[in-house]
Amino acid sequence: MKTNTSYYLLALLTVAMWSTTFASSKTLLKSFAPETIMLFRFSLAWLALFLLRPRIRKPYNWRDEWLFLGAGITGCTFYFIAENTALLFADTITVGLVVAIAPLLTLWAVRLFDNSEKIRLPHILGAVLGFLGVALISFNGSFHLAADWRGYALALAAAFSWAVYSVILKKMDTRYSPLFVTRRTFFYAVIVLLPIMWLMDIHIEWAQLLRPINYLNVLFLGLCASCLAYLIWAKVVRQIGAVKANNFIYLSPLFICMIGVWVMHETITPWIVAGGILVLAGVYVATLGNNK
Repeated sequence: MKTNTSYYLLALLTVAMWSTTFASSKTLLKSFAPETIMLFRFSLAWLALFLLRPRIRKPYNWRDEWLFLGAGITGCTFYFIAENTALLFADTITVGLVVAIAPLLTLWAVRLFDNSEKIRLPHILGAVLGFLGVALISFNGSFHLAADWRGYALALAAAFSWAVYSVILKKMDTRYSPLFVTRRTFFYAVIVLLPIMWLMDIHIEWAQLLRPINYLNVLFLGLCASCLAYLIWAKVVRQIGAVKANNFIYLSPLFICMIGVWVMHETITPWIVAGGILVLAGVYVATLGNNK
């Protein structure tokens, strides 16, 4: 019991760490393009993981290689580009709460691609509550979007991308260690990102990276929020199970709101609070469908 308690605390620490990435990315967006931030983040994370275990290993077959490529695209490249670009059009609280619908979309995606699972009434009710919550956050008490509609669309796209990533992870061979899976995913995230930056003619402002506020945020995103957090999360899931571990992710909007107010000096309206509650309620009700 004491061992599990320590893993619960590690799970809480990891979710809190991930929640701060919205504010950190928002700060970096003042100096870099979203794609540049991702390049810094995942290159640094991959290098750190390689130094932890400097061993080159290949997947067992081409099917697994394609799964790693898909994981890199959906769980890293597309997800974080969509999320960071959304921050250009909306504040951290709004984006964070909309992205919080990701567990709900994941629940549906897993059931759609897994014939052994059935969609039950709680899943449907949870989806309705979740989307109502997103609507309240998006309109924020008016009959038009409180911010640029692209912010909400990109945040929802990021949530959907994470759902697809979760399905891919479920199909991963369990013979691979969490460190190998994470490192391989980061590797493909960078490989896919480089031609995107070339096609978009994105130039890296290296002088901006020398500013303390920028390189400290890059170090945090790469070493803490990516390398360390992913490794801790893998150990937590292995110890207490995916279901219990994922329950801690539902606390992310709480951390996001706190950080948005204290660090980014953003305002929480009653509509955002109500929408956030509905999103969390939708995810919670949907998880009840796991019980027969």
